[in-house]
Amino acid sequence: RRFPLPFLCFHAVLLQRLAVARTDGNVSIYSRASVPDQVLQLEKTFLAHPPITDSKSPSCPGLNLQAEVWSLCWSPDNTHMATCSEDQTVRVWLTDGWKLVKILSNNTMAVTCVDWKFQPSGKHLLISCSDDHTVHVFDGQTLGLLKVLESELIYGWYTLTYLAIQPFGQKDHVAVVTQNGHIFAWNITTGNQLHWSRVHYGSIEGLAWSANTGRLATVSGDCSVKVFTFDGLMPQGKL
Repeated sequence: RRFPLPFLCFHAVLLQRLAVARTDGNVSIYSRASVPDQVLQLEKTFLAHPPITDSKSPSCPGLNLQAEVWSLCWSPDNTHMATCSEDQTVRVWLTDGWKLVKILSNNTMAVTCVDWKFQPSGKHLLISCSDDHTVHVFDGQTLGLLKVLESELIYGWYTLTYLAIQPFGQKDHVAVVTQNGHIFAWNITTGNQLHWSRVHYGSIEGLAWSANTGRLATVSGDCSVKVFTFDGLMPQGKL
């Protein structure tokens, strides 16, 4: 299907639904169609992050026109969705009717990425990262703020661009990457920082944990994909 506007990210749930985050602040939900020749059909489009008419943000001067949605994710039980935006907020939505549940406004700059997963403890956590160099950990059920992880180790200007929580059943870790090639890793439960180093010479444009090996893959503007073991984040190869 051809989408009417540029989109920033999407996530599928059980191959039945697709959420598309758009640059105009809207989110579009597509579902698998019953008609064989139409793979996806539009279910709903809603304004997740409206423009801020009185915005004076120097880092995002266009907020008075639109608030881009930079990331979104489904809750582990698929009953909720979290979206984040350059408007400095994370918004949580009920997927039954797409009602706004809560606005998490804990950041001072754009929120760049969100992830939401079950943890070995049995709880599930919603985690976000931001251009203000912080990682916020929320209780996935109450949506209360549990802790703030700081990344103030890199000299000069940088942004946190993407994050990924280690899959359920593995260790209790979260990895966060930057636009200048660095990677951070924390133990979510203790808040202890486990690793920090530069692994790419360009912006890191994505990362993902393996579902069963505990390895972490990153992709960068330096035209490389790297795969790491988490024990010291030693590279396993460069593609």
